[in-house]
Amino acid sequence: MKKTLFQAAMGAVAALALGALASSALAAPVPAFIDFNPNGTGNGPGVFSAQSFDQRPGNAAQFGTIPLPNMGSNQGTVLFQSQMSAFVAQGGGTVPLPAGTQFPTTAALVEQNTSAGGFPGTVTFSLVNSLPNQFTISVTTNPINDDTGAGYSGNHAILTAHFLSVTGSFTATSANAGNLDQTAGENHGPATVGGSGSQDLFLQVDSVDPNYFPNINLNTTQLFLKISSKNSLPYTQVAALDPTGLSMDPAGSFFNGQQVNVGAPNGTNGLTGPDILLETDLSTSFLTDTINTTTTIPEPSTLLLSAFGLAGLGAANWLRRRRAARA
Repeated sequence: MKKTLFQAAMGAVAALALGALASSALAAPVPAFIDFNPNGTGNGPGVFSAQSFDQRPGNAAQFGTIPLPNMGSNQGTVLFQSQMSAFVAQGGGTVPLPAGTQFPTTAALVEQNTSAGGFPGTVTFSLVNSLPNQFTISVTTNPINDDTGAGYSGNHAILTAHFLSVTGSFTATSANAGNLDQTAGENHGPATVGGSGSQDLFLQVDSVDPNYFPNINLNTTQLFLKISSKNSLPYTQVAALDPTGLSMDPAGSFFNGQQVNVGAPNGTNGLTGPDILLETDLSTSFLTDTINTTTTIPEPSTLLLSAFGLAGLGAANWLRRRRAARA
């Protein structure tokens, strides 16, 4: 009899625990289309179903990591800023930005670099669980200048997020690819290494402005961003943020006021450091995951009391039936 009661109690404990765990399970994030209104009027004129956001090529910099270690690793803060090119609607058509309105993207995170050794060579990147960790899409009617970095700060945020994972690499193929900035009308130094790479970044959205994202409720739906990033040197598509040490231009700055030292005027971006500038092109798509109502798993003591209570009721019924049979 004691063995039967104990087995019943343990079975009840397992059933209660498994039931609580099952009720708290979440599905994996899935690709989604998000209602977006670039006019900031909620569900009013201009709202459409967005498939992705297409940022223009912009400036990224990693601080304090150059020269890269030979067959080793280090880590440094990464800053990024770019303007928005267009919004991509469900079905693939593009939706232009409203006239006179800019949607700048800014980001800050810490990455781990691992060098395969030697030059030319490949460096791999991964996310470091550290601050800063932020991603912001804002809106402004002020002009933005990529050379100086003007216009990227003090804007109204319409989406904020944090990074969950980063994977990618950059391969340097030339020790001197000419001037860092080779965009039309610029074409100035300092010198830079040449190369290219890519990154995949995964983020969770922390807040949205309902005037721009009218039908997202973050209390019931988790919203994620999947970003594909292409990095290249030298710059050919966007003006490089002016580093410190140039004779022809004052140093530009990122959205947080930080300037970049790549060893100008006589050093080489990517070799002399201590920082490195990269032309970076992002494409941002959306994923969602419904937040299920979770059941709190009881404490072990509560589970045991409940289980033995059930077993005790069973024992009492058994005794009553046995006495009735003897009578």
